[in-house]
Amino acid sequence: MEPGEVTVSFEYRRHVGPRYVHGAVTLKFSPSRTFEFRSEAIWPPGEDYTPAIERAVREVLSTRGVLHSTECTLCRVDWDDIASCESGFAAAGRGAALGAFEV
Repeated sequence: MEPGEVTVSFEYRRHVGPRYVHGAVTLKFSPSRTFEFRSEAIWPPGEDYTPAIERAVREVLSTRGVLHSTECTLCRVDWDDIASCESGFAAAGRGAALGAFEV
């Protein structure tokens, strides 16, 4: 791990009506001269919520004033065949980005 680098895993699971909403991510944050987001995650065929995760991360980093000095890598996702959805992965991305400031 490089100096200033942090890796955060976050799982979001919420009961909503008759079902659950789920998303789980591992994100690596590193100092950088510009914002960059990339994905190394392997998604199930036909499912890829990387854009939702990136939007959530951008929002958090922007509100914290570090958007233009952070590189973020989506290292891994965990998938639930029934409950995983776009909003769950956005919430997981947001939670992981917020968690990076708590380390």
